[in-house]
Amino acid sequence: FAFFTHNRWALGQLERQVQQYGLTEHMVPGDYLDGYSYHTFGDMFKNPEKYTNTITQAIKKVVANGAGVIMAASLPLNVWLIKQGITEIDGACILDQFGFIVKQAELMVELKKIGIKRSKYGPLQKEMLEAMQKLYLP
Repeated sequence: FAFFTHNRWALGQLERQVQQYGLTEHMVPGDYLDGYSYHTFGDMFKNPEKYTNTITQAIKKVVANGAGVIMAASLPLNVWLIKQGITEIDGACILDQFGFIVKQAELMVELKKIGIKRSKYGPLQKEMLEAMQKLYLP
């Protein structure tokens, strides 16, 4: 998998998060849209034809590096791709993250009904707990 974002900062943040979860070996280098911002998204939805070729060509480069799944971030970029019917490029799936979030929430509700709760401990929570223990425990 790889990330495709609207700026360099977001790409770096996501790649660091993957590293924290220990999944780096499953990720290939992603890419970002240079010069795009949240202000660009309005025009992208009004005039999608101006952006389709540039974006699909950039994603094709990420797929050529070995990505089988593309995670488009931010959410407006993801929604834009889905609205344009771009759900696959050169055999790589564009993950519908909005749809995934909704399905994940539904799954969490169903699991809770049968007594399975979300753990409050994970990579980030564990680090925070350890830091708090160092600060507050003798």
